[in-house]
Amino acid sequence: MPAGTPARLHPENITAGFEMPRVPKTIVPTFSDEQLEALLAGPDKRTRVGIRDRAILLVLLDTLIRVSELVVSTPRMSTSRKA
Repeated sequence: MPAGTPARLHPENITAGFEMPRVPKTIVPTFSDEQLEALLAGPDKRTRVGIRDRAILLVLLDTLIRVSELVVSTPRMSTSRKA
């Protein structure tokens, strides 16, 4: 090996004989429009708790984050800033 040439630990493709696993193509069912409307109609928009609950639902549905991720998030984690 010439000087200055990095040594290769695995010069050949060691995965060449491997077969890719077969992964089933599963389509996860989503909410229908009627189900979403019923879900968002649940919280009472006239109370602070209802406004909070509706906001939580909208964040979960719009961002697809996990509930555990939303619970530990803080306003500082937000990417938007007040002008």
